[in-house]
Amino acid sequence: MEGQKTKTTSMDSSFPVLLPEDPTLHLEPAEFRKRIFASVAKEAKGKENSKTTDSNSALFAQTVPKATEAISAAQSSHDSSGNAFVDALVQEARNPGTQKVSLEELEAKNLAHTDNAGVTHASTESHLVDLFHTLDGEPNEEKLAILEPLLEKAWADDALVTLKIIWNCRSIHLGKGERSMFYVALGWLKNNHPQTLLTNLPWITRGVIEKTPVVIENQTLGVDDYEVVHGVSHGYWKDLLNLLALSANDQLGMKNPESVLKNRTKAPQETLEKLDIELPLRAKKIKVSAMDVNEKRAYLEIPREDRMKETHKIISVQREASKKRKRARETSHHEKLWKKFESDSFHRALHNTIARMFADQLRKDKILLEGGSKQQMKEISLCAKWAPSLERFHDKQTLIATTIAELLFPAEDIKKEGDTRETYLKRAREQYRASFLSPLRKALQVVERDISANNFTNLKYAQVPSLAMDLYKKLFAKKDHDNFLKYLLDVQAGKQTISGSVLMPGPLVHQWIHSRNDEIARLTLNSQWETLIQRIKDSGSLSDSIAVCDVSGSMMSLPVNGATMYENAIGLSLVLSTVTKAPFGGKMITFSESPRIVTINKDGNKSSFVEQVDKVQNMPAGFNTDFLAVFTKAILPLAIKNEVKPEDMVKRVFVFSDMQFDEARGNSDPWATHYQIIEKEYKAAGYEVPELIFWDLSQRKTGSAPVTQDIPGTALVGGQSQAMLKVFLEGGSFDDGEAEEEDEVEGEGEGSDGFEVIQKKKKAITPLSLVMKAIKHQAYDMLKVVD
Repeated sequence: MEGQKTKTTSMDSSFPVLLPEDPTLHLEPAEFRKRIFASVAKEAKGKENSKTTDSNSALFAQTVPKATEAISAAQSSHDSSGNAFVDALVQEARNPGTQKVSLEELEAKNLAHTDNAGVTHASTESHLVDLFHTLDGEPNEEKLAILEPLLEKAWADDALVTLKIIWNCRSIHLGKGERSMFYVALGWLKNNHPQTLLTNLPWITRGVIEKTPVVIENQTLGVDDYEVVHGVSHGYWKDLLNLLALSANDQLGMKNPESVLKNRTKAPQETLEKLDIELPLRAKKIKVSAMDVNEKRAYLEIPREDRMKETHKIISVQREASKKRKRARETSHHEKLWKKFESDSFHRALHNTIARMFADQLRKDKILLEGGSKQQMKEISLCAKWAPSLERFHDKQTLIATTIAELLFPAEDIKKEGDTRETYLKRAREQYRASFLSPLRKALQVVERDISANNFTNLKYAQVPSLAMDLYKKLFAKKDHDNFLKYLLDVQAGKQTISGSVLMPGPLVHQWIHSRNDEIARLTLNSQWETLIQRIKDSGSLSDSIAVCDVSGSMMSLPVNGATMYENAIGLSLVLSTVTKAPFGGKMITFSESPRIVTINKDGNKSSFVEQVDKVQNMPAGFNTDFLAVFTKAILPLAIKNEVKPEDMVKRVFVFSDMQFDEARGNSDPWATHYQIIEKEYKAAGYEVPELIFWDLSQRKTGSAPVTQDIPGTALVGGQSQAMLKVFLEGGSFDDGEAEEEDEVEGEGEGSDGFEVIQKKKKAITPLSLVMKAIKHQAYDMLKVVD
């Protein structure tokens, strides 16, 4: 029909799809694994021979002191007046009567300074705990410099525990839900233990996590037995494609992955010159109003038809130039991929392994689809949703769709007489799209299909996944306002459900702060919050706990992964406040210059999520980070004043902060950390220090830790995800029903039978024991160290 765009297929496309033929691709699993392991082992051995063994250790030895020196220098230079005597007076006024602590003394005692001159530990004195503490947030240069040697030392201490810590970093439902740092850690595995990485790739996407807690009694499980019916995975299928895109661009290693995943590859200038492409200047919109009288008269005398022709001519030239630039980019990248596929054994092994994973799962899902029963339809995975679309980002970067198509449609099945390998592959790619992607995505009701077709009335909002709802809710409100609003009101009334369990609280807080007075945003965020909270409550219970939320100026960072540290602190504090049982539930403490107790829900009246955020934001805040005041000016004085019995005191305090605490003023011991000061104050008042969970929201985490690995009654956690709270829940999936180790404590007096009374007391948590508890979940049991 005239004016209608002609439909094209892969057969018509000029997109380069050709990859070298690889005889290992179609081998049986055992033989395939044997071949790729042999090739990567040979390549790794060659690299090992040229590796400088002492370089990383030297880097680590230099980095920690430099981090401390940088902090110290920044503090001194920032306040310098240019006059030594005045500076000395200022320093004395700031630290009256205190002993000056030298850098050498700090290092000898494993101590460092926070940005605000507070004393902290330089490390936890455990490579495993340091890794668990460090492996989240933004992979900046400072963190990457420390992370590489830290991974090496942790692996030397316990390789399997290190591997599980890496998987915990990614785990959406059990861990930190971090993407970038997970990719960096896998890049380290690629460089040092490539066979281990290839072996464990399936455990990123396989559904090994029960949605509800379960105890598995049979510990002799086969590989397939780890996958549970309707279980959820640590990551998702897109992770595999991201890893391959990083590898294809030589960025899978100790590098920031976002440089590839958030940017498109541009053709080198020499490629454009080689193809003799002239880049015309873009036509600028002509502003008649900006012309003088003579120019305007001359311009308007040109017939409108001629002006239009000239404009269309310019546009036509620009479009042709754009096509040439696109082809140049594609040609350049295709040449690079071809060379990498031929010369890089690991990349070829990774590419083929991932392609086989996609092809195997797509075949299984196609069988379920053809079965057609309601139960079979429920069991279709999300593989097709994330499988690479033809000529889209991941396919352009890796040509992975070519290899998946080759596996699904071998040459002997569809190759026609006279077909070149390239023609055959184009035919296979088209069959892959038509026979697998389209029908499976239709069955999955992938929301993007209806969005692309502008069929918003076809959408079933209750079936839209969490992340898709979060991404498209503004679009739904714009394109299908009445239906979407009705759906949200039905959710509020309990007639409909909304996904939200895998969203993180910090980004939800961020969205509300930046969309106040938006009714759609209010309804959506409140409903998503309720789903998120219910998922936590379904995982277990929490009691005798309270959140301490840092709202100081240092928390006002740039947003990372959709939220600032300040917003993450508020979000996680509200989660803890909401899921904790009475009497401490519904309350939290904010701190900056002085602590404030915030009652979120009062007298049984439940506040909505956005009301809770507004209430916390309306509390006074400042630029100080006086952490000690929470205990020495709020909790402890309140307990003493009201003669609170020790058994009625709060048992566990979660501290959501960047850990850059202020200097402890007036303290006689210049080397005392904040925890040591708190412990001393509590003991003097006759109370035990509550368990302190330091939830570090800082993006840096280099060269400092508030506690060391073995301090009883403390733990170190990090990241934006509320999923890590599950480690502390009673009756949850981390609570396997077995009694934890206990310490024997002598009681006073004798029993009725004349024997001395021995009381059992639960062994206090430590940062190291928390790490071990976080990774003991059965969903990590299948991970295996190979090399």
